[in-house]
Amino acid sequence: MSFFSSWEPVHNPISVLGWLEDQEDPLTGYWAPSVFEDSTWILHAMYQDESLLGLGTHDDVEKESIRRGLRGADVVGGIDLSAATVDSGTPLGWAERPDGPWKRLRWREHFGPAMDATLDRRPWPPNDAALRSGQSWSASISAPPEGSLDEASLDALVDVLAGVGGAAAPILAFYGQVPANNYESPTLLVGGLDSIGELVDQFGSTPSNLWPADRSWFVMTDWDITSTCLWGPTALVHGVRQHDDLETVDWAPPQHVSGAHE
Repeated sequence: MSFFSSWEPVHNPISVLGWLEDQEDPLTGYWAPSVFEDSTWILHAMYQDESLLGLGTHDDVEKESIRRGLRGADVVGGIDLSAATVDSGTPLGWAERPDGPWKRLRWREHFGPAMDATLDRRPWPPNDAALRSGQSWSASISAPPEGSLDEASLDALVDVLAGVGGAAAPILAFYGQVPANNYESPTLLVGGLDSIGELVDQFGSTPSNLWPADRSWFVMTDWDITSTCLWGPTALVHGVRQHDDLETVDWAPPQHVSGAHE
């Protein structure tokens, strides 16, 4: 695998990852050790185009497009996956800010005032699937992505983290085996905080984990959920909570959760 010039593979990655060896899990992203003062979960951004209200769900639109011959069905091994499965409308991986009439839709605006209490009762990390009704999003909504920060959230998070060590500060970036599609050896790189976009171009998602050399903060984006956790000093976490472009929720498992799945 080739890498961009500003990011370099870490030599002896197993040794560098040693401090995380007891955490879950290298397949989709490591949890942080219990050494940080505070934490919060960033809810990946979603958007709405109200002119598309009335079109039904993403699944409705897909199946109608196939029926009208506007697109082909997804057939794998003789199985028509388009007919046998539901298109949830939730993207997997990187999502850019949509253009045109799309407007930012906050989770609390869409899911209502009971959202925090609903998420707090669950033993799993914050995820849109725990809140939405039905298996598929409305076609009027560009849903929050799984497995990656979206463009708006990444820009805002980098803005906060850059206030600690500078935008060009070297950080470590780990991709779980699933998002890296690499089951042979750990995918661990070192590069600048301000060049994470190069990794997005390479892998199609933001890293599963990010942390600086001094381990003063730690970020996890699990491949199966639509939120990202930041652990770190209280002042840093407070800065994330207060950023205008970030929507957050404070959640902690009743005990360590093995595998951050919805």
